[in-house]
Amino acid sequence: MDDNYYASQQKNSGPSQDDINNAINDMYNSTNDYLNQAEAAVESDYPTTQQTINDQYTTGQGQLDVNNTANVGQFGLQSDQASHLNENALAQARQAYSDALTGYQQRFGGSSSAGEALSAYANKSAQQSMGGINQNYQTTNQQINKAQTDTANQYQQSSAALVAQKNASLNQAQQDFTNKLLQISQSRAQNEQAKGQARLQALQDLRNQVNQISMQNTQFQQTLEAQQNYSNLQLQNYEAMAELEVRQQLTL
Repeated sequence: MDDNYYASQQKNSGPSQDDINNAINDMYNSTNDYLNQAEAAVESDYPTTQQTINDQYTTGQGQLDVNNTANVGQFGLQSDQASHLNENALAQARQAYSDALTGYQQRFGGSSSAGEALSAYANKSAQQSMGGINQNYQTTNQQINKAQTDTANQYQQSSAALVAQKNASLNQAQQDFTNKLLQISQSRAQNEQAKGQARLQALQDLRNQVNQISMQNTQFQQTLEAQQNYSNLQLQNYEAMAELEVRQQLTL
């Protein structure tokens, strides 16, 4: 009877350690599944982020190149226009000088003092006019060259800024990628630690439960043994009293 009761208590004491471990695994494995999915998403997004950054750089640099090519062409056009205007102005000045000389010679003659004076005046005026034209042309060329140099410097600075921005973005993306993976790794470690602690606690609770059942069984067995001893003692007393009564009757 005692053995049957003890076996019944063990059978009805609750889930086994394997059952508890399986339940704990199911509970914490769902978190691991989520972390695995998060890790896969991060690893999948990182190349896309890199490609996006490189594409943005390529687009920006391409636009800079287009603008720079347009600027170079515009400066070339301005330089050609300035040269053409200068040649026209010089040709007009030379033509005006030639016309004036011809008029003076026709009117005063080349050998007269008035003709020579007017010719000298016309020559000086022509030299001053052409000098002014050349000066204006040089000034215009200097302005065009300065604007072209400034634009070229700005293009180089903008290109360098784009490269720096791209590198900074790639470095930030790399840092974010590493940090996310580190956070996932830390979360996975914490999850495993919590699962281990849950298993340890469940094992301790199961041991305490088994110990409690064992103590209850021991107490029950002790109670049964005490009852059995009491019953045996009662029986012995009854037997002794019966034997005494028999002896008394025989002596009578």
